[in-house]
Amino acid sequence: MAFKRAAMWLCCQVETFKTAKELQVSPVPVVPFYLPRSYRGAYHPWLHCILLNARKNQVEKATLSALKMLARHEMRHHWQRKNYREVCEWWDAHPDAYKRQYLNPVCWPEEDARCFAAGKAAPNGPLTVPELEALYSSGQL
Repeated sequence: MAFKRAAMWLCCQVETFKTAKELQVSPVPVVPFYLPRSYRGAYHPWLHCILLNARKNQVEKATLSALKMLARHEMRHHWQRKNYREVCEWWDAHPDAYKRQYLNPVCWPEEDARCFAAGKAAPNGPLTVPELEALYSSGQL
């Protein structure tokens, strides 16, 4: 099991370097971490790293292609922070809306990261902060 965890970490770390070059951002370290069971990984914006779920059930289920997609998805969040900081900070400040809209294309950070990881273009750019505020205050987010 230790070998599989090390291989999992190495696969993600290599993919972050490839993706960083593609996105023209600095690579970030991949750190094994115990996250809630439903998470495979997460980008931590304040620590500038990707947290890779080290729980046994996540390691056993992981495939090479899933790990590569995870690394690409989380590196896209890193890129978003560099290029759309205000929009990302708005979503950070409204975790209730983020959780409700997580699977909805209006949650641009997730939709964009999912599309990028799958090799597709995101259908829309992000809403501006004033547009997000208007939707949120009217109860639409």
